[in-house]
This record gives sequence, structure tokens and C-alpha cells, in this order.
Amino acid sequence: MLEQLKDILDDLFTGGTNWLKSHCIMAAIVFGLLIVGLSIINYAIIDFGNFIGIFFIALGLAILDFLPVLGLMIPMGIWAACAIIFCGNTTLGVAVIILCLAVSVLKQIIEPFVVGKSMGISPLEEILSALVLFLIMGFN
Repeated sequence: MLEQLKDILDDLFTGGTNWLKSHCIMAAIVFGLLIVGLSIINYAIIDFGNFIGIFFIALGLAILDFLPVLGLMIPMGIWAACAIIFCGNTTLGVAVIILCLAVSVLKQIIEPFVVGKSMGISPLEEILSALVLFLIMGFN
């Protein structure tokens, strides 16, 4: 009995560690995408200053994306709304929205591969398990 409990706890620890590792990899990917996107916005639309400013903006957004409730949409949506409403910079607001949507779509495409590989299952099994859980939990 004690040996079975130890095996269960070991499996939980291994699974949790692999899950955390895969999400850290996803955060690094999002960070890289944000660096590229913010660099494009920096040169085309608005000047953030040097690369350090872009680095810290991308780092802050990647950390917020790592948190389950906040995600990337809320801070970037607020940024876009403030740019459009308060600053009157519609170009920056639209660019931030496009960057947010592009990073979110790429993240959704890449995530099953990264999480599936880290957890030891195929991407198809990862997608199907997420779909089954979505159907079990309901559409609301």
C-alpha cells in the first residue's frame, strides 16, 4: 500500500514538473514572438527607445501570459484601448491588437506540440484530450 502511494506521488511529481517545464517553454516562445513583434512596431510606428525597453515590455507581457487568468489579451487590450482613446494613436492601437492576435494564434498552434512532447504524448492525443475535457466540462 505504501509503495503504491509512493508510485502515485512520484507520477504526480513527474507530471507536474513536465507540465511546468512545458509552460515555461511556451512562455519563452511567447517572449520571443513579442520581442520580434514589438521590434517591428518600434521601427514602424512608435519609438520605445532602445532594445531594453522592448525587452522589459515583452518580459512583462510574457509573465502575464504565464498567469492563467490574465493571459495576453487583457493587458494588450488595455494598451491598445489607451493608445486609441487617450493618445489618439490609432495605428499603434491596431498594431498592438494585431500583434496580440498573431501571438495568441501562434501560441494555440504550437502549444499542443510543446505540451504533448513534454508530457510524453502525441500532439493529436493532447488536442483530443483537451477537446474531450472541453466537452465534459461544457461550453459555458
